[in-house]
Amino acid sequence: MSRLVDLVDELCPDGVEVKRIEQFAKCYAGATPSTSKPEYWDGGIIPWMSSGEVNYGEVTYTEKAITKLGFDKSSTKMVPINSVVIALAGQGKTRGTVAITRIELCTNQSLCAIVPDDSVISEYLLWYLRSQYEKLREISAGDGTRGGLTLKMINAFEVPVPPLKIQQKIVSICETFNSLICNLELELELRYKQYNELAYRLLIDNNEAEKIKLKDICNIVKGKTAIQKATPGEYPLVVTATERKSCDTFQFNEPAVCIPLVSSRGHGVACLNHVYYQEGKFAVGNILCAVTPREKVLAKYLYYYFECTKDYTLVPLMKGGANVSMTIGDIEKVNVPIPELDEQRQIISKLEILDEYCNSILPAEIAARKQQFAYYRDVILDFKNLHRR
Repeated sequence: MSRLVDLVDELCPDGVEVKRIEQFAKCYAGATPSTSKPEYWDGGIIPWMSSGEVNYGEVTYTEKAITKLGFDKSSTKMVPINSVVIALAGQGKTRGTVAITRIELCTNQSLCAIVPDDSVISEYLLWYLRSQYEKLREISAGDGTRGGLTLKMINAFEVPVPPLKIQQKIVSICETFNSLICNLELELELRYKQYNELAYRLLIDNNEAEKIKLKDICNIVKGKTAIQKATPGEYPLVVTATERKSCDTFQFNEPAVCIPLVSSRGHGVACLNHVYYQEGKFAVGNILCAVTPREKVLAKYLYYYFECTKDYTLVPLMKGGANVSMTIGDIEKVNVPIPELDEQRQIISKLEILDEYCNSILPAEIAARKQQFAYYRDVILDFKNLHRR
C-alpha cells in the first residue's frame, strides 16, 4: 500500500487524469443468431457468450457456440482475448456485472465488449468497474430489474487512468486479495466434500444399524403458525427463509427436526434446500412439520440424517403438479437406520465439528475477507486517498 502511495506521489503529483471509456477503448454489443435456424448453431465452433456467463468473472469457455454461417448472418462481433465485458441487462444482480475474456468469443446483445488500447490494462479496468457496480446500476435506464445500461452510457462512463506502472501495482494488489479469497472458497468446497463423505460413511453406510419407521419412534406434527401473519415475539419461528423470524407464542418445547412440506422451488420442481434443527421453546411455520423423538433416537442425529440424505429420502416423497409437496403420512413411513444412543452421540460429535467449520467458521472468514478486499479496492481506486500531500 505504501509503495502505491509513493508511486502516485511520484508519477501523478497533480492528480490522476480521468477519461471517458470511449477515449481509450472500443465498445460494442453482440447479437443472437436466429434460434430457429439450426444451421446457425448445430456443430458451431465459435464461442458465443450469454449475459448470465458474465458471472464467471473470468470467461474461459461458453456453454454455446455458433457456426460461421450464424456469425455471418447476425450482427454479433468477435471479442479479443483479455477484453472486458459488461452486462447491459439481466435479471437480479447481473446488470452492471463485469468479467474478462480469456478466449476469443462473440456475445449476445445484452453484453457490451470493452476493448481498451495500450494505455489501459484490461485487468485494471476490470477491477475499477467492479468497484463501480452500484454506480453503474444507478445510471441504468429505468428502475429495478427492468433497468438497462446502454452503449452510450458505457462510452461516457469516466475512469481514472494513471500511468501503466500504477495500474500494474493496483492489479497486483487486487489479484493478491482475490487469490486469498479463491483459496478459502476452494478450501470450503473441499471441506464440504469431506463433510459429505464422512456423513455418508457414518449415517448411510452403516449396515449394522436397525432400520425403524419414523412413526414408531417419533411424533410428527404440522406447524400451526401462519408465517405472513405471525406477530413478532420472544420465541423463534422456524421458516424456510434463511433469516429466522420470531413469534409471540410457542408450539414446541423439545429438540426437533423441522422438515418443509412444500418444495423449495415450487412450480412443479421437487426440491428441498434444507431441513432445520431447533430446541427450546419455538413455533413452526404452517408449511413445515416438526419431528420430535419419543425413544431410541436423538433429534440432532435425525437432523444430520435428513439434512445429508434429503435428496433421496424426502424429495422423492414430493408429488403434485404446479405445487409440489409431501404429507406427514409419507414422512411417517420413512425407514431410518437407528444405531445405539452412544453411537449416535459419537456421530453427532464428529459431524458437528465439520458442520461448524463448513457452515459457520469458513463462510464468516470468507465474508470478512471479501469485505476487507472491497474496502481496500475502493481506497486504492479512489486516487484522492493515495496522495500524502
